[in-house]
Amino acid sequence: MGSYGREWEKIGEDGRKWEEMGENIVEKIIKEKGSKAFKQMVEMLYDESDEVREIAAEVLVRLAHNNPKIKEKLITKVKNVVKHSAKNDIAILYIVDILGEIGATEIVDELYKLIDLYDFEDAQILLYENIIKLGKGEEFYPVLRYYLLEGEERKQYGAQAAIAMSYYKNPEVVLDLLKAIESKDFDGEDLEIIKKALSNIIEMNPGYKELVDGKEWE
Repeated sequence: MGSYGREWEKIGEDGRKWEEMGENIVEKIIKEKGSKAFKQMVEMLYDESDEVREIAAEVLVRLAHNNPKIKEKLITKVKNVVKHSAKNDIAILYIVDILGEIGATEIVDELYKLIDLYDFEDAQILLYENIIKLGKGEEFYPVLRYYLLEGEERKQYGAQAAIAMSYYKNPEVVLDLLKAIESKDFDGEDLEIIKKALSNIIEMNPGYKELVDGKEWE
């Protein structure tokens, strides 16, 4: 989950990556069922399997891109959770991610209300990310920077904070991400995610490239 989350890297029993297998399944569902798959895909967001949830989310995001009615249904799902103050609904986080990806700015106020309905930090960071992606959330910068650079739990939440920060139009974020990379506090997948976050913000803001010229980070 998250902007870099819909990547199936696990290997199936036949040796194929989940990325390849998942893509085939997604295309088949869209081709055979189209928008009629909506209800089943939402139900699949509650499945115990990460791969099943990711496939369902990918189907929904593609349907929502091309179908305003699907988008409205997803928005309604979020509003209902807020209305009923449903706590820690994991499936709604997938829907939030989808709405953030398709640029549903009309849902921002509801996303702010969702924050208090989640008790765990990674869910809150995901909500911050999508609020930022939709053009708001400047007030989250200090706490995200803390998760990335200062907090005792930065190894747990730092990479996710980096993704969220990469959607800011703020050159200070480039320097923060460079500092995280150079700190040697991160390695493996987390380090690659932070590097990808840095690439993301530079790609969206080409003028920031001069801030990393001469730096070894890729």
